[in-house]
Amino acid sequence: MKKVLVVGMGESGKGAALWLRSLGRQVLVCDSNPDKIKGDWNLLSDPTSLTSKAFDQVVISPGIEPSSNALIKKAYKEGIEVIGELELALRSIRGPVIAITGTNGKTTLALFLAHLFKQEGVDHTLMGNIGNSACYSLLKSNNPNTLNIIEMSSFQLETVKTRSIDLGIITSFAPDHLDRHGSFESYARAKGNLLKAIKEEGLLFISSSVKKRMLESDAGLKSAFERVVTADLEKAKPYANMALPSSFFSLSHAIAMHLNIRDQAWENGVHTFEKPRHRLEFVLEHRGIEFYNDSKATNEEALFFALSYFTKPLVLLLGGASKGLDLEKIRERVAKSGSRVIVYGEAGQELYTALKETNSVFLTHLFKDAVEKSLEIGKKGDIVLLSPACTSWDQFSRFEQRGDCFKKIIEESRRS
Repeated sequence: MKKVLVVGMGESGKGAALWLRSLGRQVLVCDSNPDKIKGDWNLLSDPTSLTSKAFDQVVISPGIEPSSNALIKKAYKEGIEVIGELELALRSIRGPVIAITGTNGKTTLALFLAHLFKQEGVDHTLMGNIGNSACYSLLKSNNPNTLNIIEMSSFQLETVKTRSIDLGIITSFAPDHLDRHGSFESYARAKGNLLKAIKEEGLLFISSSVKKRMLESDAGLKSAFERVVTADLEKAKPYANMALPSSFFSLSHAIAMHLNIRDQAWENGVHTFEKPRHRLEFVLEHRGIEFYNDSKATNEEALFFALSYFTKPLVLLLGGASKGLDLEKIRERVAKSGSRVIVYGEAGQELYTALKETNSVFLTHLFKDAVEKSLEIGKKGDIVLLSPACTSWDQFSRFEQRGDCFKKIIEESRRS
């Protein structure tokens, strides 16, 4: 029997390795940080041993960039199949799959569907880019009667190809992760892999505007769109509440109708659903100033939605690590908002240069200094909004950590 190599031993990689072992496969593992490898695993000590004679598959974690990893390049050269952890899981999953992707809104929609299914007593599990990795989830349960809600990132979708998806959902589409994908077209192609993985009898939920934008970004997706049946969103209920985009309501209601969930049950679900933290999250009011944490806004489209939501004067915190910003678009929308702006972090200088002619802008380096500056310049009646349009990776490991830091500084200021 040939061996399988798992590259990257974070949660996804370890889940993949455990799943492969449960299938009776001979597994070797490797990681750029050997300290991550815990437990009784056989390590790939000699990269030159990665040959098609010895291995028939390489499984990669989402954080591994195939085009820049020497091992993955060697595997391709050897003709060894390279797949991601999610594709590995999709080849074995037994229950129906609801797959959700999109630039923004996918986590919120996935959590809402889980909330709605729990309310209605529908057996389900939540996995993928949220909750447990797909392979870990299969180790716990792989019931043919369980609805599997899988949030899929563009990184995870890069190697997805098995037609395993019953309902596919694309919430939104805008430039993102261009530092990884290299171009908007490549990003569209990765997201478009969801279309190719929908079963012949499956169904796609997508708005006409999102579909149009994806086709404009990659015309090669036309045949993939033509292959799948697209659900009619016109009958979905209009709704406005909870600082969520209208697409959330049209998509969630259309899915509920398709699954024969009553309108009243869907409305009850909307009223009782608690939006995830770090998404236009009200923190507190202090000295007549309202503070909102939108740390999850790691791209400009999320920032633009936040700007459209508020009507009071804004003190806006922008910055972090850029994934490739459309500075012209940001300048236009931020100028229109009339915000006073505090920029910080790796992207601080380019944002400062872009905005200094149209807005009152303050430049800091540290995130902590940016938040303290907002406390200094904020006035009664203002809203201080953290909606950075960048990732947190220059000063934090995750956007949640950045949002929690924002809240902690504000709360400490109120106590002092």
